[in-house]
Amino acid sequence: MRKYISRLTSLFFCALMLSGLPLRVSAQTQNYILRTVHEVRQLSNTEARNAYPVQLDGIATYSDSEWGLLFLADSTGGIYVNTHGANSSFPAGSHLRVDAVTGPGDVGTVLVQPHIHVLGQGNMPAPEHRNIAELNALTADSKFVETRGVLWACDQPPWKQRICFRISDERTSALVVLPMSNTPVARKLVGATVKIRGVSGIHLDPKGRPLSALIFVNRLEDIEVEGGASRDLNALAVVVHKDNPVNNLSTAELRDILMGRRHYWRGTQQIAVLLPSGAWCRWTIPAIRITGWKKPVAEPALHQLRCVPAEWP
Repeated sequence: MRKYISRLTSLFFCALMLSGLPLRVSAQTQNYILRTVHEVRQLSNTEARNAYPVQLDGIATYSDSEWGLLFLADSTGGIYVNTHGANSSFPAGSHLRVDAVTGPGDVGTVLVQPHIHVLGQGNMPAPEHRNIAELNALTADSKFVETRGVLWACDQPPWKQRICFRISDERTSALVVLPMSNTPVARKLVGATVKIRGVSGIHLDPKGRPLSALIFVNRLEDIEVEGGASRDLNALAVVVHKDNPVNNLSTAELRDILMGRRHYWRGTQQIAVLLPSGAWCRWTIPAIRITGWKKPVAEPALHQLRCVPAEWP
């Protein structure tokens, strides 16, 4: 009788495998090792708490040792590897083998307790083309992506030795971060329409709630300017409308805008003003938004200027 039941059990598992249905194998009891990103991402956060063993062969798409970040891609997808405390960084394109276990993440399963082996240099994967709304919906979490929009100065508290932008389109916006100190070349990009390539992550509030996507970009060369960048880094200001960027505004024109005498550029196009310092400020007249302020101006009306988080448009 026992032999008969054992045979039936074997036939049942064979039938499941032949049918193509996914099998949930207990890594602890069957010593099963997950070997693709797709297999790992199939686990729920509850299942990921079982610390299933993982061995992945893939390409590093972004790494930041100070923030404990490593994103790895194979032919089936991308995943976050928690490297806090490892103090190791891996250039984008590094071919790696990662031995780790599963753990719960903010969006889905992540890898923890990694042992990372450098196998050489590989090729970056082709980026997935996504709009900002798709990135904010977290449908491309941990994947290497490409998106388009207008870059604005970062509206977050300063991050040490990081370049930060906000990228926006007509509907929504997301944060962009690069692991390097700010430079004149980076500041020149504010107001530009760009195409960027990076890894889609998540920006959380202090309580761990999702705010938007956070795109991790390896280098400035991964930001391709398509229009609107200022050619004069010493320009007094830049007036920008997402459809009509205008560089090198004159002092007289700037005064008219700041004093509230001019609210529109052409027709109904509302005017936005960018000054070089970087924090978002909003004029009490809703049509005008101002980025940064280098020094006080002796005009009573300018006292209405106040700094608050804001997004375009």
